[in-house]
Amino acid sequence: TYCSTTMALLQITAPLHLYQANMHANFEACADRVFRGKLSPGTQSDERWNRIGSNCSIHPTAYLEGCDIGDGSQMGAYAVLRYSTLGKRVRIADTVNMFRSVVGENTQICEQHRVIMSVIYPECFLISGALQFSIMGYASGIFAAWITDARMDQQTLKTVVGGKIVDSGLPYLGCIMGHNAKVTA
Repeated sequence: TYCSTTMALLQITAPLHLYQANMHANFEACADRVFRGKLSPGTQSDERWNRIGSNCSIHPTAYLEGCDIGDGSQMGAYAVLRYSTLGKRVRIADTVNMFRSVVGENTQICEQHRVIMSVIYPECFLISGALQFSIMGYASGIFAAWITDARMDQQTLKTVVGGKIVDSGLPYLGCIMGHNAKVTA
């Protein structure tokens, strides 16, 4: 689910910039839909904040805020999802924490996983770790790994663009996994 915007967000000179622009547009559209409701601060989540598809199974202790949940999806106990979009038949296990992310259909995210501001294509599998500011390609899997590209010396990250190494100017970029990729630790 992507949307467009007429606001200049950043100069697009690399594929990563296009990803960042699309993510920003998605989050702004989601936030706009959520905040059109008239709930006052401190009010518990209610149906006006979420759009939940048919045949979903959501545990009573799960907390959803500003989410768009596809048909047939499942949420486990104490899962917390905020401002995220899930496709059809997504399975979110107990104690998953998700914020401002887009998850493709038939994806499974296992217990205690953390997904922050990421895009996950359909048919993915995540177990035991965290994913932040990242993209997972179609049918990819992360097994017991915390993927990060932050430098220990606090310097900015460099990446390959057009066959040359270019300084991103950013201390953290997230990871981009290709389709059918598998990462284990």
